[in-house]
Amino acid sequence: MRQITDKELLDYLDGLLSPEDSTEIEEVLKKDGELKERYLHLQRVDKALEAVNTEEAAFDFSDKVMANLHDPRYHKVSLLSIFNQKNLMMVGGILVGIMIGIYIISTGLAPSVLESVSLDSITIQDQSLNLKPIWDSLTGGMFIKIFFLFDLLLALFLLDRAVLKPMFRRRTQAYSL
Repeated sequence: MRQITDKELLDYLDGLLSPEDSTEIEEVLKKDGELKERYLHLQRVDKALEAVNTEEAAFDFSDKVMANLHDPRYHKVSLLSIFNQKNLMMVGGILVGIMIGIYIISTGLAPSVLESVSLDSITIQDQSLNLKPIWDSLTGGMFIKIFFLFDLLLALFLLDRAVLKPMFRRRTQAYSL
């Protein structure tokens, strides 16, 4: 008894075999329980795939893809083309600012910096503003953390506007047909 392959079983399921080959496979299936089980499994898979509702591609889909295959617009989108010198400098500045802020907060330098500056009252053109009640509830460390958080949010906003938004705009323009 010869070995029947999955390809032959699939061809048998699809009715692509000659009558002689079909008869041979039917006889082998009657004798070999393991092959019969494999055939039944392939038959269930075949029926499940037939039940799937597939969408047809547009009539000229292949032609459009092949026509645009060598279009240079689709080849110049890369990470390096997105970051020009201006954007790299801005991202570098954001990263340096974040690292300095993390260093200041983690070393506890922030409260000592604010202690050397008196923020209890501010004099503007011979008029004095008493800010003591506000500063009593706001410590120097908290002020630095709020300021750093504001800078971080501003940096992320600039990153979004200057780098990410143009990058995604170029990508959608490049990939739209």
